[in-house]
Amino acid sequence: MKQAYYLIKTDYLRYVSKDISKDDVDEVTFCNIIKNFLLSNAFRLSVLYRISVPIYKKLSTKRILWLIPSLWVEITRFLTGSEIDPRAEIGEGLRIIHGVGIVIGIEAKIGRNACIYNDITIGYKNIDEEGTGQAKIGDGVRIGTGARLLGNITIGSNVVIGANAVVTKSFPDNVVVVGIPARVLKKNEE
Repeated sequence: MKQAYYLIKTDYLRYVSKDISKDDVDEVTFCNIIKNFLLSNAFRLSVLYRISVPIYKKLSTKRILWLIPSLWVEITRFLTGSEIDPRAEIGEGLRIIHGVGIVIGIEAKIGRNACIYNDITIGYKNIDEEGTGQAKIGDGVRIGTGARLLGNITIGSNVVIGANAVVTKSFPDNVVVVGIPARVLKKNEE
C-alpha cells in the first residue's frame, strides 16, 4: 500500500500541474489528497485505481476474497463512470482530465506522466482477442477525448493522440496522431 500512496501523491502533483520531484512528493499531505478526492471525479478515479492494484494482488487468488477486487471495480465504475482494470499497469504521474467514460483494459501498459482525457478506450481490437495483448504506451503521452487504442499495439513516448482517433497500429516516439484510422499528422516538436 506504500507504493500505492506514493503513486497517488505523484498523480496529485500532475493533477495540480506540477512537475514531479522527490521534494514535491514529500510535501503532498493526506489532506491534499482527501480534499481533491472529494472534489474531483478525475482525481477520484486515479486514487481508486491506485488502491485497487494492491487489493487485487493480495486478494484475487484467495477463496471467497476474490470477490472484493471485483466489487471494488464495480464501486469505482459507480462512483466515477469509468473503469480501469486493476491489472492494467500505469506509471507514476497519471493525469486524468474529466474522468468520465474511461475504459482501460486488463493488459494495458501506460508509462509515466500520461495525460488522459474523457471517453477513451484502451482495449482489445475484437471480442475474441482476450489474452493477445493491449496497447503498450510510452512516457509523456496525451490521449485526447474519445480516442480508441485497440489491439496489441505500441505507442512511443511523447505522442499526442488526437480527439476521436482510432488507433489500431503502432506509432513511434514524438508524433501527433489523428483520424480514423489514425495516421501521423506531424512530428511532435515539444
